[in-house]
Amino acid sequence: MKTVVITGGSSGIGKPAAIYFQQQGWQVAGTMRSPEKEKELNNLPNVKLYALDVTQPASVEQTLQEIQKDFSKIDVVVNNAGFGADGVFESMSNEFIEKQFDPNVFGLTRVTREAIKIMRNQKSGTIVQIASMGGRLAFPLFSSYHATKWAVEEFTESLQ
Repeated sequence: MKTVVITGGSSGIGKPAAIYFQQQGWQVAGTMRSPEKEKELNNLPNVKLYALDVTQPASVEQTLQEIQKDFSKIDVVVNNAGFGADGVFESMSNEFIEKQFDPNVFGLTRVTREAIKIMRNQKSGTIVQIASMGGRLAFPLFSSYHATKWAVEEFTESLQ
């Protein structure tokens, strides 16, 4: 049975992805900041939830190691954690912009780094980065969000 790790599994694309993989017969390691609050995924067979905050390097390292220990192999990582926000750029504080970049870009790179370590050791694996059409074109008022998604696109392209 194959194993998939999905970050940001409590909402957005992450939750339906977890359900889809589970329905296809995969073992699902769903990650989110507060797994104890998740009701639907907790009741599905072959789904195990893990606390993970992609903005915390120790959390990323510890959680991926725990998942590997529990399932012995990680076949796929779906890097989905992040959020979108809009607003007039001039009114955005540096803290707001950093809050947008931390999960969307730096969190994704943290998870990718740990996944690569595991997958190189097991000599197989696939990493799927969830970006957005916002990584290919831009709309007014989404400058910070678009910047994160462009970063994900180019980071991922360089890894290929």
